[in-house]
Amino acid sequence: MVDWLAVKEDEHRFVMYVADPADGVFTDMALHNADLILLVGQAGDDAASRSWERQAFDETNAPVARRALVLWHEQHGDTLHGTAAWLAPRNLDFHLHVRSGIQGDLDRLARIVAGRAVGLVLGGGAARGFAHLGVYRALYESGTPVDWLGGASIGAVMAAGMATGLEPGIVIERARKAFVDGKPFGDVTVPIISFLRGRRMERLIDAHLPGEIEDLPVPFFCVSSNLGNGRVQVHDRGSLPRSLRASVSLPGIFPPAVINGQLSVDGGILDNLPVDLMRARPVGRVIAVDLSSRKDYTVNYDSVPSPWRVLAGRMLPLSTRYRVPSPVALMLMAMSIGAIGSARAAGARADLLVRPPVGGFSFTEVRNFDRVVEVGYREAQKAIAEGWSPPG
Repeated sequence: MVDWLAVKEDEHRFVMYVADPADGVFTDMALHNADLILLVGQAGDDAASRSWERQAFDETNAPVARRALVLWHEQHGDTLHGTAAWLAPRNLDFHLHVRSGIQGDLDRLARIVAGRAVGLVLGGGAARGFAHLGVYRALYESGTPVDWLGGASIGAVMAAGMATGLEPGIVIERARKAFVDGKPFGDVTVPIISFLRGRRMERLIDAHLPGEIEDLPVPFFCVSSNLGNGRVQVHDRGSLPRSLRASVSLPGIFPPAVINGQLSVDGGILDNLPVDLMRARPVGRVIAVDLSSRKDYTVNYDSVPSPWRVLAGRMLPLSTRYRVPSPVALMLMAMSIGAIGSARAAGARADLLVRPPVGGFSFTEVRNFDRVVEVGYREAQKAIAEGWSPPG
């Protein structure tokens, strides 16, 4: 039997072993021959580890293949629930959701098993991140599926919206309601810890992106920066709002977030375009969206004018108007400088890099929402036309 199966593996790209808990000998052989082990569960059933699982994955003779949980949802609404109970008793590399009647979920499973999945990585850039929505729309229209999502800072928030599995039009409208109507950059406070209170951003995230990361229909991760140990934190399980709150906590602008008793700040500080983290996922190709586009910032003065002169220029018709960035914009501009080099290096390791020309847009101005989305859409269309073919 073993020799015959070895011949079949040489003859075919894929060989699927269907293990049987009642046949321990065959199951053991299948598990130790496999490159990927899929455990298929029915959502709503008892999530506890079965006796045959404990026996098959005993540490003394455990198979070395990657393990994934495929959770089937016969009944599903707008959100999924209960995934954490399935993950807790198992040592898994990743998990996937397949919802009854959703062909895209089955297609995603097939692409991941075949090594043809597409990962989308979205970088930080504050309000310039609206361009990510245009890229998502262009990918959707081109027939390019998004099988895994990852992001930093505002890219994390946009990626989480896409991970709901909704069509681009709905994702864009929800983002417009949150950022244009909600004005998360408008709750200025006494700058003891930060310029902005961050409460408005928290409320908007809680309202529009509630729940747990593991319950998202499309696999997702985001990153934040640990202030204590100076390391990148990867969030792929647990509270989605808390993880997003950490990933967007721009130092000095929003207060730090608390994750496991540690202060965490914006993920873009240490990894503004987490392409390498996406490469570690079971994806075949990676698309990255880099918002580190910049333009010359030429000013009409030899030294920075006093606050009174700047104020007079804005209020008095005949006074000179000075081009001076706000303190929040200045901090965002300064932080983005450090991320440019690493983001460009990471982008070079992607299979498709989209760099929307967003340098002319403010980091904090949300009224240009539709224009920024359109810039992302047009740039993605051009990048796709020049060198990209959707997976079959």
